[in-house]
Amino acid sequence: PGFYFVEEGEATYVKECECHKQWFARQNLERRLSAANLWVDLDYDPDRHYRGTKSLEEVSNLKFYVKNFDKRFSSKMVYLYGANGTQKTTLAMWVGRELIREGKTVYYSLMENLSIALAPDFNAEDDSRAKLVERALDADLLILDESFDKNSTTIYKSGYQIPFLSNFLRTRAEVDKKAIIIISNTLPADIASHGFGIGLQ
Repeated sequence: PGFYFVEEGEATYVKECECHKQWFARQNLERRLSAANLWVDLDYDPDRHYRGTKSLEEVSNLKFYVKNFDKRFSSKMVYLYGANGTQKTTLAMWVGRELIREGKTVYYSLMENLSIALAPDFNAEDDSRAKLVERALDADLLILDESFDKNSTTIYKSGYQIPFLSNFLRTRAEVDKKAIIIISNTLPADIASHGFGIGLQ
Protein backbone atom coordinates (compact mmCIF):
# COMPACT_ATOMS: atom_id res chain seq x y z
CA PRO A 1 0.00 0.00 0.00
CA GLY A 2 1.21 3.47 -0.88
CA PHE A 3 3.58 2.32 -3.60
CA TYR A 4 3.14 1.24 -7.19
CA PHE A 5 5.25 -0.14 -10.01
CA VAL A 6 6.15 1.86 -13.09
CA GLU A 7 7.65 0.16 -16.09
CA GLU A 8 9.97 2.19 -18.28
CA GLY A 9 11.43 0.17 -21.13
CA GLU A 10 12.95 -2.92 -19.63
CA ALA A 11 13.23 -1.43 -16.12
CA THR A 12 10.60 -1.48 -13.37
CA TYR A 13 10.62 1.22 -10.70
CA VAL A 14 8.77 1.49 -7.41
CA LYS A 15 7.17 4.90 -6.81
CA GLU A 16 5.35 6.32 -3.83
CA CYS A 17 1.82 7.56 -4.49
CA GLU A 18 0.72 11.07 -3.48
CA CYS A 19 -1.82 9.77 -0.97
CA HIS A 20 0.95 7.89 0.86
CA LYS A 21 3.15 11.00 0.91
CA GLN A 22 0.28 13.01 2.40
CA TRP A 23 -0.44 10.28 4.96
CA PHE A 24 3.23 10.14 5.98
CA ALA A 25 3.45 13.95 6.26
CA ARG A 26 0.34 13.98 8.46
CA GLN A 27 1.76 11.21 10.68
CA ASN A 28 5.01 13.13 11.01
CA LEU A 29 3.14 16.33 11.89
CA GLU A 30 1.07 14.49 14.51
CA ARG A 31 4.27 13.11 16.06
CA ARG A 32 5.88 16.55 16.19
CA LEU A 33 2.72 18.13 17.64
CA SER A 34 2.60 15.46 20.33
CA ALA A 35 6.25 16.10 21.21
CA ALA A 36 5.42 19.81 21.53
CA ASN A 37 2.39 19.08 23.80
CA LEU A 38 0.06 20.56 21.19
CA TRP A 39 -3.31 18.87 20.76
CA VAL A 40 -4.65 21.21 18.07
CA ASP A 41 -6.95 19.75 15.42
CA LEU A 42 -4.88 19.17 12.28
CA ASP A 43 -7.71 20.57 10.18
CA TYR A 44 -8.37 23.68 12.31
CA ASP A 45 -8.42 26.83 10.20
CA PRO A 46 -9.16 30.14 11.94
CA ASP A 47 -10.78 31.50 8.77
CA ARG A 48 -13.39 28.73 8.89
CA HIS A 49 -13.55 27.61 12.51
CA TYR A 50 -13.04 30.72 14.64
CA ARG A 51 -16.23 31.43 16.57
CA GLY A 52 -17.15 35.06 17.13
CA THR A 53 -16.46 38.37 15.47
CA LYS A 54 -14.95 40.66 18.12
CA SER A 55 -11.36 39.45 17.72
CA LEU A 56 -11.18 38.91 13.98
CA GLU A 57 -8.51 41.61 13.70
CA GLU A 58 -6.42 39.80 16.31
CA VAL A 59 -6.85 36.55 14.35
CA SER A 60 -5.50 38.37 11.29
CA ASN A 61 -2.60 39.64 13.40
CA LEU A 62 -1.77 36.07 14.48
CA LYS A 63 -1.79 34.94 10.85
CA PHE A 64 0.60 37.83 10.07
CA TYR A 65 2.74 36.72 13.05
CA VAL A 66 3.04 33.20 11.61
CA LYS A 67 3.79 34.40 8.09
CA ASN A 68 6.50 36.81 9.29
CA PHE A 69 7.86 34.87 12.25
CA ASP A 70 11.44 34.63 10.96
CA LYS A 71 11.61 38.21 9.72
CA ARG A 72 10.00 40.07 12.61
CA PHE A 73 8.69 37.99 15.49
CA SER A 74 11.16 35.23 16.40
CA SER A 75 12.23 37.24 19.45
CA LYS A 76 8.88 38.82 20.39
CA MET A 77 6.41 38.13 23.17
CA VAL A 78 2.67 37.96 22.49
CA TYR A 79 0.19 38.27 25.37
CA LEU A 80 -3.18 36.69 24.56
CA TYR A 81 -5.70 38.02 27.07
CA GLY A 82 -9.38 37.17 27.40
CA ALA A 83 -12.01 35.38 29.43
CA ASN A 84 -12.29 31.61 29.51
CA GLY A 85 -13.79 30.13 26.34
CA THR A 86 -12.53 32.82 23.96
CA GLN A 87 -10.30 30.40 22.02
CA LYS A 88 -6.99 31.85 23.18
CA THR A 89 -5.44 28.40 23.61
CA THR A 90 -6.88 27.11 20.33
CA LEU A 91 -5.43 30.04 18.41
CA ALA A 92 -2.05 29.79 20.14
CA MET A 93 -1.90 26.08 19.33
CA TRP A 94 -2.80 26.84 15.73
CA VAL A 95 0.16 29.25 15.63
CA GLY A 96 2.37 26.52 17.08
CA ARG A 97 1.13 23.99 14.53
CA GLU A 98 1.81 26.33 11.62
CA LEU A 99 5.32 27.08 12.87
CA ILE A 100 6.02 23.36 13.27
CA ARG A 101 4.93 22.94 9.65
CA GLU A 102 7.57 25.55 8.80
CA GLY A 103 10.24 23.49 10.57
CA LYS A 104 10.31 25.44 13.85
CA THR A 105 10.37 23.89 17.30
CA VAL A 106 7.50 24.70 19.65
CA TYR A 107 6.78 23.76 23.24
CA TYR A 108 3.50 24.19 25.14
CA SER A 109 3.28 24.20 28.93
CA LEU A 110 0.99 25.40 31.67
CA MET A 111 2.70 28.07 33.76
CA GLU A 112 2.00 25.89 36.83
CA ASN A 113 4.00 22.99 35.36
CA LEU A 114 6.88 25.26 34.37
CA SER A 115 6.88 26.88 37.82
CA ILE A 116 7.09 23.46 39.51
CA ALA A 117 9.86 22.32 37.17
CA LEU A 118 11.91 25.46 37.79
CA ALA A 119 11.90 25.28 41.59
CA PRO A 120 14.66 23.04 42.97
CA ASP A 121 13.54 19.68 44.31
CA PHE A 122 16.35 18.00 46.17
CA ASN A 123 14.30 14.81 46.57
CA ALA A 124 13.70 14.34 42.84
CA GLU A 125 15.21 11.15 41.46
CA ASP A 126 14.41 11.63 37.78
CA ASP A 127 15.34 14.35 35.35
CA SER A 128 11.87 14.93 33.85
CA ARG A 129 11.66 18.42 35.36
CA ALA A 130 15.04 19.40 33.96
CA LYS A 131 13.99 18.10 30.54
CA LEU A 132 10.82 20.21 30.63
CA VAL A 133 12.85 23.33 31.42
CA GLU A 134 15.39 22.50 28.73
CA ARG A 135 12.70 22.03 26.09
CA ALA A 136 10.96 25.24 27.18
CA LEU A 137 14.23 27.17 26.86
CA ASP A 138 15.33 25.61 23.58
CA ALA A 139 12.10 25.84 21.55
CA ASP A 140 11.81 28.54 18.88
CA LEU A 141 8.38 29.34 20.36
CA LEU A 142 7.25 28.72 23.92
CA ILE A 143 3.49 28.79 24.59
CA LEU A 144 2.67 29.35 28.28
CA ASP A 145 -0.98 28.79 29.17
CA GLU A 146 -3.00 29.73 32.27
CA SER A 147 -0.36 32.33 33.06
CA PHE A 148 -0.31 34.78 35.96
CA ASP A 149 -3.58 33.48 37.42
CA LYS A 150 -3.47 32.76 41.15
CA ASN A 151 -6.28 30.24 40.66
CA SER A 152 -4.25 28.22 38.14
CA THR A 153 -0.64 28.65 39.28
CA THR A 154 0.26 28.01 42.90
CA ILE A 155 2.35 30.79 44.37
CA TYR A 156 3.44 30.41 47.99
CA LYS A 157 2.99 33.35 50.34
CA SER A 158 6.76 33.60 50.53
CA GLY A 159 6.91 34.00 46.74
CA TYR A 160 9.51 31.20 46.65
CA GLN A 161 8.87 30.35 42.98
CA ILE A 162 8.84 33.93 41.66
CA PRO A 163 12.63 34.41 41.26
CA PHE A 164 12.93 31.13 39.33
CA LEU A 165 10.05 32.02 37.02
CA SER A 166 11.31 35.56 36.56
CA ASN A 167 14.85 34.41 35.80
CA PHE A 168 13.59 31.86 33.27
CA LEU A 169 11.37 34.36 31.41
CA ARG A 170 14.08 37.03 31.41
CA THR A 171 16.66 34.56 30.12
CA ARG A 172 14.39 33.40 27.33
CA ALA A 173 13.09 36.84 26.31
CA GLU A 174 16.02 39.17 26.98
CA VAL A 175 19.13 37.00 26.75
CA ASP A 176 18.21 34.26 24.27
CA LYS A 177 15.71 36.55 22.49
CA LYS A 178 13.24 33.77 21.76
CA ALA A 179 9.51 34.07 21.15
CA ILE A 180 6.89 33.47 23.82
CA ILE A 181 3.10 33.40 23.60
CA ILE A 182 1.57 33.99 27.01
CA ILE A 183 -2.08 32.99 27.40
CA SER A 184 -3.90 34.56 30.32
CA ASN A 185 -7.21 35.75 31.65
CA THR A 186 -5.29 38.24 33.82
CA LEU A 187 -4.68 41.72 32.48
CA PRO A 188 -0.97 42.62 32.32
CA ALA A 189 -1.62 45.46 34.78
CA ASP A 190 -3.00 42.93 37.33
CA ILE A 191 -0.10 40.45 37.31
CA ALA A 192 1.41 41.81 40.54
CA SER A 193 -1.93 41.73 42.36
CA HIS A 194 -2.21 38.02 41.53
CA GLY A 195 0.92 37.40 43.58
CA PHE A 196 3.53 37.34 40.83
CA GLY A 197 5.29 40.53 41.81
CA ILE A 198 5.94 43.83 40.11
CA GLY A 199 9.10 42.53 38.40
CA LEU A 200 7.17 39.99 36.34
CA GLN A 201 4.40 42.53 35.68
